[in-house]
Amino acid sequence: MVNDKSDSFKQLYTTNYRRAFMLVKRYVHDEEVAEDIVSDVMIKLWQMMQDTVLDSEEAMLLTLLHNTTLNYLKRKQIEAKALENVTCSYRREMEIRISNLEDCTPNLTAFNEINNLVDATLSQLSLLTQEIFRMSRYENKTNKKISTFYNISIKAVEYHISRALQTLRVQLKDYLPITFLALILFLF
Repeated sequence: MVNDKSDSFKQLYTTNYRRAFMLVKRYVHDEEVAEDIVSDVMIKLWQMMQDTVLDSEEAMLLTLLHNTTLNYLKRKQIEAKALENVTCSYRREMEIRISNLEDCTPNLTAFNEINNLVDATLSQLSLLTQEIFRMSRYENKTNKKISTFYNISIKAVEYHISRALQTLRVQLKDYLPITFLALILFLF
């Protein structure tokens, strides 16, 4: 009887494997997945044929293929929805980040106020110190070029720049955080 079941299964496998594969592939659109589903179904069917007598092995094969393929597609649908939710969440997060960054443009009024305060503070210094500081910070001239221009030593240029920075630090200490002050003094 075992030999009859084995022969019956071999006949069923030989006759239906290719059709089963094509049927499943039509729905899953992936050859490897279709092969896996058909192989799993064939193994289940083999086990069922060993344990019970089936009225129609082909009907059971189609039922198993249908249910297994349907379960696979439902899992894929759930995965796709989860991926879509993650993608949608990521997209919203990026939009929020961009929006926040766009809304965080520097306040020109505060910027102008700071520049006016820097100019007022510099105007309290000697004309030579003002000019050396402006050449250094606003025109990005090197200390060597400034010293050559004014025919003074590099140490004297450094002294004037240090004096201007020290005065600005004192005048702006309550107005700006140290890091922002440093940024303005070295970038503008």
